[in-house]
Amino acid sequence: MKKLIVILLAAAVCLTLFACGENEPAETPAPSAEPADAGSSDAPDTPAEEPAAEPAPEPEPEPEPAPEPEPAPEPEPEPAPAEASTGFEGTEIPADGVIRTAAELGKVLTDGDMDGTYKVDAAELDMNGIRYGSLGRDDAPFTGIFDFGGCTLKNLYQPLFLYTSGAEISNLKIADTKIENDDEIPEGMIRFGLVVSDATDTKISDIEVADSVELSVNIYTTDGCIGGIVGHAGGDCEFARFSSAAKVTTDSAVKILVSPLIAWFEGRSTSTSSVEDCVFTGTLEDLSGGNDSKVAGILGAAGNVTVSRCANYGKIVSNDGGQCAGVLGWACGEGYFLENCLNAGSVEGGTYTGGIIGYSNRANGELTLCLNVGEVVGAAADSCGAVGGLIKNTETWSFGFWTEDSSAVGFNNIGSASITDFEACANAEAAVNAINGAGGNFKIDGGRVVIGD
Repeated sequence: MKKLIVILLAAAVCLTLFACGENEPAETPAPSAEPADAGSSDAPDTPAEEPAAEPAPEPEPEPEPAPEPEPAPEPEPEPAPAEASTGFEGTEIPADGVIRTAAELGKVLTDGDMDGTYKVDAAELDMNGIRYGSLGRDDAPFTGIFDFGGCTLKNLYQPLFLYTSGAEISNLKIADTKIENDDEIPEGMIRFGLVVSDATDTKISDIEVADSVELSVNIYTTDGCIGGIVGHAGGDCEFARFSSAAKVTTDSAVKILVSPLIAWFEGRSTSTSSVEDCVFTGTLEDLSGGNDSKVAGILGAAGNVTVSRCANYGKIVSNDGGQCAGVLGWACGEGYFLENCLNAGSVEGGTYTGGIIGYSNRANGELTLCLNVGEVVGAAADSCGAVGGLIKNTETWSFGFWTEDSSAVGFNNIGSASITDFEACANAEAAVNAINGAGGNFKIDGGRVVIGD
């Protein structure tokens, strides 16, 4: 009986504990991403399942790689810089060395053999869009033969040759070309010549530059050379039959040597260097000021060179430059020899200004049978002359002159030069007769003084 009572009491206790458990607050569920439903007050009979977090959005399927967009049409390329060569891709250098197309010429000028022999077989080649290289380097100059065959090249954009040595270049015409070069000379190169920038022991002949050629070249490096045909020449060079009607404009903050034909010619003392039968009929304007520049129609500066039968008919203006003349701005080197040269153009210069030579102080210089019939205006009266601005040494000169305003003296001399002065003549015809009487070779043709045959 006692056992039954104990069992009944134990059962009663269990029932009581069970009832009490129903009334205790449910355990606080762990915070979930979303709050529990606020409208439900009853706790669940079983521990509430944590609300399932919103299913993460199914990852969007990785987009299939978009097809490569069709390339947009490339814009027209900017003109390539001088060092980038284009316009002749896929073109081969002709195996026989005969050039017939602008692309072939561009390829040869860029990649041709330095000792190659080339000839152009075309009346005209338009280089528009052909960004060629310039043949020859300082350490590997062009030494071969290049005969342009009388071809007219149009739309050049940089020199044809940078360096030549022992080369022969001939029979070239240049037209319809406009170059504006603002100190963009290749690195280490302070010389610019549209045909050859730097020539050594080179023969160049029969080069013609038309009046449709304009060159605007600025160099800001000391002793830069700017030549319409040749920038700098050295050694035994022979130049013959250059003619130019170009418009050339130059500027610099320092000294430069300028000519529409040959900027600077340094012959050797024992050389046979020569410049023959060259003519300028265009305009040359040097805007450099007060920097001792050398400016002239045929040669900016020259020494140890024979200059024969060369004439300037162009307009030469030097903005307060150092030496300025129709034929030779500055006679340098160990001497020079000028014969039968003519200035019939107008010359306006700075410190030293002359019709034939601006300034010379060479002991072995000789100017013989040269003639001026152009107007010569200089900044200083005592260093401006119809033939020579100033000569300072034991040179030998013989010349004739006439100027429109009859105001210029023949020359200024502060040395001991031997001068045969045919004096100021009344007109051009009288000046021609005077110099021819002493052995000169001039004539009047259609009202213009020319050098005779």
